[in-house]
Amino acid sequence: MATEMRLYRVTVIGSNAERQRGKVADEVTVKVGTKWLTDDRGCRYYKAPSEDANRNPYFQQNTMYCMDYRLYQTEQAAKDYHRQAELLMSLRRAVGDFGFNAPLTVLEKVMDTLKEGGCLK
Repeated sequence: MATEMRLYRVTVIGSNAERQRGKVADEVTVKVGTKWLTDDRGCRYYKAPSEDANRNPYFQQNTMYCMDYRLYQTEQAAKDYHRQAELLMSLRRAVGDFGFNAPLTVLEKVMDTLKEGGCLK
């Protein structure tokens, strides 16, 4: 008999699931088998966790055609994943709006912030 655990199923940013359902984080019951994690819909996930940019472990969906969902261990990790995606999109839009005509003072502040955050060397 497989054991069960509660995880949070999150739509992957840019996936078909996100386009259809939006940014969703559902608490689901997952069965832990010998090879896979299986959610309540019968979707399989790799048993070995990966790590996202926030250093939160997640389980990636196993499918040949798409990767619509991830499983996170905590609700906060799922929220962090969506919040990071929102901030990245906002930053891309802001940079796109500036184009190459951003004032030097603005560019210097952005570069200083990125250096402080460890994004640039």
